[in-house]
Formats: sequence, structure tokens, C-alpha cells
Amino acid sequence: HPAWTANLRADPNASVTIGGKSIPVVATPVIGIEQQRVYRAFIDMAGAYEAYEGRTDRDLRVFALSRRA
Repeated sequence: HPAWTANLRADPNASVTIGGKSIPVVATPVIGIEQQRVYRAFIDMAGAYEAYEGRTDRDLRVFALSRRA
């Protein structure tokens, strides 16, 4: 797994930058059936990742990001 996923598992507090603005978030792992549903929706938006899925045999980690107060 990429190191950033281990970092989120160790400390789910993170930030994302959108339009030059930093937004504090908390990352929650998405698992089971919900993981599959969210990943399929992601593929619908960013189809290039479907090829990535075909190049690995590991389960891809999926996280939901929620804005922190």
C-alpha cells in the first residue's frame, strides 16, 4: 500500500488543498460493500484509475474525507 494510506491510518487528521485553500479533514476508511460502491463511483469520475486497479492484486484502500471543525 502507498505510504500515505498508512499515514492516514496512523493519524486520520489531514488537510486537502482545493483552489489554493487548505481544508482540514478527517479520513475514515471505507470498507466492505461500501468500499466497492465508492470505488466504482470514483472510477466513473476518474476512469484512469481503473487501469491502476488492474495492475495490482491488493485491495485498494478507500477513505472518506470529512471536514474538521
